[in-house]
Amino acid sequence: PFHMAYPGLSLKGQVALVTGSARGIGSALAIGLAQAGADVAVSDIPQQLDQARGIQSQIEGLDRRSATYDLDVLNLANIRESVDAVVRDFGRLDILVNNAGIRRRQPALEVTEEDWDAVVDTNLKGAFFCAQAAARPMIEQEHGRIINISSQLAVVAGENRAAYCS
Repeated sequence: PFHMAYPGLSLKGQVALVTGSARGIGSALAIGLAQAGADVAVSDIPQQLDQARGIQSQIEGLDRRSATYDLDVLNLANIRESVDAVVRDFGRLDILVNNAGIRRRQPALEVTEEDWDAVVDTNLKGAFFCAQAAARPMIEQEHGRIINISSQLAVVAGENRAAYCS
């Protein structure tokens, strides 16, 4: 039988989508949501899908439903398609965790427009449009939670991280 890893916190019957969940913080969040009882849609960019499938297997090993989605937060059409696929496959979407993000370490005087755009488009624009896409089914079902993961560097500057801190 399923063992609840977080007594007093039950997400049983809920479906979560975690962006950037193939590794790092995202994979820990995806597994933690499953341990709390949620079914979890794992997602990441195409280059990370093998790792994402490994996280899916770990979640399924917890007797939770899981699937892996190719979700690139830089592609607005892909975001909408992925959210629609999660809702189609699981029947609902209760939790979105905006975790996907990148950082580029470089002195502020060396940040190019391309570097800036890559970081801001992934970490800010991507999170906004994932939230927008997830909000649609959440509004229809009159329930949902959107969790945006941020860094402490959003409030405390870090050396060689001008774009990321912004």
